[in-house]
Amino acid sequence: NEMQKLVDGLKVNVSKSLNCKQKLLEEFTSSSLSSCKKKVEETWQTHKRDRKELRENFEVTVGDVLNSWKDEIQDNKKYEDRLHALFQQHQELIDEIRNVHLKYLTHFHESCKMYIESVNVIDKRYEKQLASTHSAMKKEALGLKKKTLQRMRQQEIAEADKYSPSEISG
Repeated sequence: NEMQKLVDGLKVNVSKSLNCKQKLLEEFTSSSLSSCKKKVEETWQTHKRDRKELRENFEVTVGDVLNSWKDEIQDNKKYEDRLHALFQQHQELIDEIRNVHLKYLTHFHESCKMYIESVNVIDKRYEKQLASTHSAMKKEALGLKKKTLQRMRQQEIAEADKYSPSEISG
């Protein structure tokens, strides 16, 4: 009869221990998922903000270049009508205009190239940040798992100590 009480007591303690472990696991999982979601969201928002800012700067730069170029072309059309009869005298002016156009094209080409390089840099940074975040979360999860397992072992040892052989025989 006393042995049956001891066995029943162990069953209750094991059941409580399993429930406690399940709650710890649920809390750990919830905390880990929340932390993971927050870190990924922060990384994504940073990436999105950087790309938006870069795109806006690029649009302004290209818009300015294209507007300046358009204005220059419109001005040049006016000059072409006047210069047609005086082509020989104004050959140097036309060469200068071509050089200006070349400058705008070169500037436009360089802006496009810088934009593409900047996008690539941001994408690489995002990939590195994501990999770093993933690695940090993995380390954190392993640490939490280890702590949880240690706590559970300590609880099991404490439970086992309650029912040591000296108490059973006594």
